[in-house]
Amino acid sequence: MIVSRNAHDRCDFLIIGAGAAGLAAAVSYARGCGGCALVLDANAEAGKKIAATGNGRCNLSNTGADGYAMTRSFFESLGIVLSVDDGRVYPRNRQAACVRRALIAEAENLGVRILASTRVTAARAEGGGFVVSAKTESPRREASQREKSETARTFFSERLLIASGGKCTPAYGNLGDGFGFATKFGHSVKSILPVLVPLVYAERERKAFAVLKGVRARAKAELTRDGIVVAS
Repeated sequence: MIVSRNAHDRCDFLIIGAGAAGLAAAVSYARGCGGCALVLDANAEAGKKIAATGNGRCNLSNTGADGYAMTRSFFESLGIVLSVDDGRVYPRNRQAACVRRALIAEAENLGVRILASTRVTAARAEGGGFVVSAKTESPRREASQREKSETARTFFSERLLIASGGKCTPAYGNLGDGFGFATKFGHSVKSILPVLVPLVYAERERKAFAVLKGVRARAKAELTRDGIVVAS
């Protein structure tokens, strides 16, 4: 592995993670404060996970969600036309790619810098701000090139936002790095569990439940305790 070093870079607001949350934060900051915002993302392109959201249709929100009006207003301000399907909010064309493009385009139009292929390795508070260490991977120039070229970089920012996502989709760069950064800043992290479908079953039932993967249906679920329904 080839590693080189360069001087640290400075910005007013540094965001770890160029997903939906990171890009939206960058846009909001640039609109409201007009300072220098920088977004770092480990993937080769920003917003990679957005393109897969909602099976490619991008379920943006729900009409019953807290802050729904603000969320809707934000996406409409990007030029995205929305539609509602049984409470679920989607872009009218049902294309997650258009949401990704709109977020990136608005961020870039506002002067936000986005550095892809840049994985943050450490973050610490220092000098009235934050020092972030990262490695930027350079693309291979030739197919026969085996070694990856990496540039070690450091950044200083007055403000830092960790928006690196959870740990559910490693293929999209979600390795859980943000939890480690958060604990070093004194935050507490509870057990990491899947939240979309937290269904646990015995090994003997694996075959029966496996066929339900990817199936979506209108249904009612009940939680019982000693034969009494405690939630539904």
